[in-house]
Amino acid sequence: MPLLLHVKLEFLSNILRRSYLKNPDSVLFKVLLRNIPSKNIKRIMKRNLGAINVEKVHQLIIPEILDLLRSPINKAMPSITECFNNFVARGYGKRVSKHLKPCSIFHTRSALSYRAQEKAKKLGCITLVDQSHVHPDFIDEILEQEYEKWHVPQSLQNFTPYAALMKEEMECSDYVLASSEFVKETLVAKGIEKNKILVVKLGVDKSDFRPVKKIE
Repeated sequence: MPLLLHVKLEFLSNILRRSYLKNPDSVLFKVLLRNIPSKNIKRIMKRNLGAINVEKVHQLIIPEILDLLRSPINKAMPSITECFNNFVARGYGKRVSKHLKPCSIFHTRSALSYRAQEKAKKLGCITLVDQSHVHPDFIDEILEQEYEKWHVPQSLQNFTPYAALMKEEMECSDYVLASSEFVKETLVAKGIEKNKILVVKLGVDKSDFRPVKKIE
């Protein structure tokens, strides 16, 4: 069975390129430029998925635009940060579930597989949730100690929809990928089954990836 890839980056990249080449003064291109930082525009324009079979790539533009808008929205309206994060995460997972077809493995980042992981299990997929940081309850414990120390209001992260979604997905998945032994320890301490946690450290094999000499 094929492994399907669900990404959103290439579609936005193509939109930017086509809008610019067709008409640099188009309303769409101006709107994108106005709302997306220039450094992100440059990064997106350079994207290339040439090494991946495009027939296995579903392009989701709306979640990426929302993700790019997340930072300015959170800065302008911090009171809605968690609600907006939850909205983006659930929206992305819902869109992925619509494109999901039978495959061997379903791999997602935590809090981004709303509905999709449930459908993947029904299709007989092995589900893997990528958890690159410590358990959210562990973050709360550390922050609450600091809040108490400095006499500021305590965190309510345990009760936010985004954190709850992250915990639910880790508990339901077949495997959880932790980025370090320390992350694994926090997950086990907070109730995630030890036997289903796999440690995959961030980094690359230097024998396969090494600097290329510059050609004058």
